[in-house]
Amino acid sequence: MKVHANDFELPTVMLPLHVGIALLTLLVLPASLLARLMEGATYEEMYDKADLVVIAKPLSSKDTHEHTMLPGLESIHVVGINTDFESHLVLKGDKAVKRFVLHHYKLNKRLEPLPIINGPTFISFDPEDHHAYLLFLIKEPNGKYAPGSGQVDPAAFSVIKLSSVTE
Repeated sequence: MKVHANDFELPTVMLPLHVGIALLTLLVLPASLLARLMEGATYEEMYDKADLVVIAKPLSSKDTHEHTMLPGLESIHVVGINTDFESHLVLKGDKAVKRFVLHHYKLNKRLEPLPIINGPTFISFDPEDHHAYLLFLIKEPNGKYAPGSGQVDPAAFSVIKLSSVTE
């Protein structure tokens, strides 16, 4: 009796479709669990909430002596920054405001040396870029301004870099 390779059938393991989908979900799910909810707002909502809506250009930025935890994400160490701005056009608020200080934060690199997955979207300014920004701001009790969307994600919502360069 001759035996051919075609005469043997190897057993195949077939998973039911629902088991395959469940396994695929378990592989993909951990990545989505890292997501962080971000509270956004429409331009109209930000405008209504803001004390000052302005198109302005940064003049200078300097770190403050403020070393704290980020308001809203208290597990993140930050350093305060004051950025001086020159107003180009006040859309809402005191039209006499020609200069103002924006109080914001950056990561404290000494205490947060590694990148933070799904971390906050901070803002930084290079006055040498000559870019203007649309800012939706809230006035703080000390007279400085803060991002209208809060300190956690200002670059995502209330501080918008304009694409044209101003002189």
